[in-house]
Amino acid sequence: MAKIIEVDFGKNIVCVAMEDNSVKELPFEIFKFKPENGKMINVYQKSDGSYIVEEAGSSSGFDALNPNGGYKISKVTFLLVTFFLGGIGVHKFITGRMLQGILYLVLCWTGIPALLAIVEFVIGAMKNTDANGMIEVKGFFG
Repeated sequence: MAKIIEVDFGKNIVCVAMEDNSVKELPFEIFKFKPENGKMINVYQKSDGSYIVEEAGSSSGFDALNPNGGYKISKVTFLLVTFFLGGIGVHKFITGRMLQGILYLVLCWTGIPALLAIVEFVIGAMKNTDANGMIEVKGFFG
């Protein structure tokens, strides 16, 4: 993880403090977001010497994979998708469990996925959120 320490729009460079206490000057064009002083970022160097930069902790509400295998997702988003589209497995797809999502989709005509989605909705509703309104979803029943 690195930290943006200075953005120089005149020179089109961004000064970044790296984890090893070094400072790198990166070209403004490699940023796919607006660089701001103090923002935490991840910096990856490719074999050709170029860099890839991404915002640390950025999340669309669907894709924050945790090291312990769970996904962080907005509680409201998870509950709405599970309630309205859980019977066809959409909540499984948005939390990265593609195989389970396909299984729900294939078996949706039986009604079993809808019953399981109701159970997952209740479990999700009982989970506590973090400071950002996110819950961790992992395992078979959310």
